[in-house]
Amino acid sequence: MVARASTSILEEIAAEARREAFPRDIEAYAEAGRDPALPIAWAGNPTARACVVGRDLGWDEVHHGQPLVGPSGKLVRLGVLNAVGMTPSPEDKLLTPALDHVFLTNIVPYKPPKNRAFGEKVRERFRPQVERVIACIFQGSVVLTLGNEALAWFARYGGAVRGALLARPEDRYQADYPCVLTAACDGGNRLERALTVCPLPHPSPASAKWKAQFPGLLAARLSRCMG
Repeated sequence: MVARASTSILEEIAAEARREAFPRDIEAYAEAGRDPALPIAWAGNPTARACVVGRDLGWDEVHHGQPLVGPSGKLVRLGVLNAVGMTPSPEDKLLTPALDHVFLTNIVPYKPPKNRAFGEKVRERFRPQVERVIACIFQGSVVLTLGNEALAWFARYGGAVRGALLARPEDRYQADYPCVLTAACDGGNRLERALTVCPLPHPSPASAKWKAQFPGLLAARLSRCMG
């Protein structure tokens, strides 16, 4: 059932991408030898308890065909390995064993030009499919969001999440926020999924403060949902 839904969602995302043009980093896709209409929508274990949701793809993600595998994604993967007591292999640059213990996705499964965030129109175009990725493919109950854009994507599913966007970062990254995500799954039936959203800062070099604190904040989150 999940495999059938996975194929259907990928086909729907690609069809939506082809329906109307939108800005993508075409050069990155060409360098990687990838069709820019085909999404890189998720990776990891759908039955893991935790899902990490980022903003969109970067250069590394396009070239490796996986979300969250660039510098920030590797911090996430390393944190997951640490949480389950595994030592990464120096030869494994992608920290692949982390995928057995977490599910990874983004609010837009494409790479924007110059790594600038996609606008609201593009995010809303792909919302129905991303809803299905999180509600129908991911089977766990905890969502870790990376950065404010990923957190804001969940705001319509619960007032608590909307409140999180107004909270001080020092409080936001310590608290948990319930929401109920609905999506059209098998046969068009609406599925309601109760999730706990756990915000994290984006470990970008643009914010030295949060990049330095990110490993500790991630470890605390993973300890609670994986311990």
